[in-house]
Amino acid sequence: MIAVDLCAVCAEKVRKAKKARRARRLARSLPSRKARAATREERRAESAEIRAAVFLRAGARCEVPNCPRPPDEWHHIASGSNRRLEEAEDSTCAICIPHHRLAQAGDRETLRSLLTWAIGRVFRPAVRALEHRISKIDEARRST
Repeated sequence: MIAVDLCAVCAEKVRKAKKARRARRLARSLPSRKARAATREERRAESAEIRAAVFLRAGARCEVPNCPRPPDEWHHIASGSNRRLEEAEDSTCAICIPHHRLAQAGDRETLRSLLTWAIGRVFRPAVRALEHRISKIDEARRST
């Protein structure tokens, strides 16, 4: 009986030691807090440059075709967790607030207009993202 208890205690100690070794290994592989902060600052600076270029490209008009309003917001055409990884001039656009709200809500007509815009500019990442999103909306409509 005592031997069984000691084995259980030993097994628990071994599990804890393995867990601690894994945690130390993981901590060594992750960047330091200072490195993560520097990376964040680099991403922010890069995003600011892209945003400025996108608004310069848009000029004084929303990039949705036939919209006379001024661009107020920056719209990431690719959505999801990899949005920031694919952030570039050709995957973002400067649009007015009403069109931004409609695009975020998944309005099919607004997305089709943005697809026309992306095809006209030959922005392949934007075209792929918009076609994917429109197909998902169409599938959802068909299933209901």
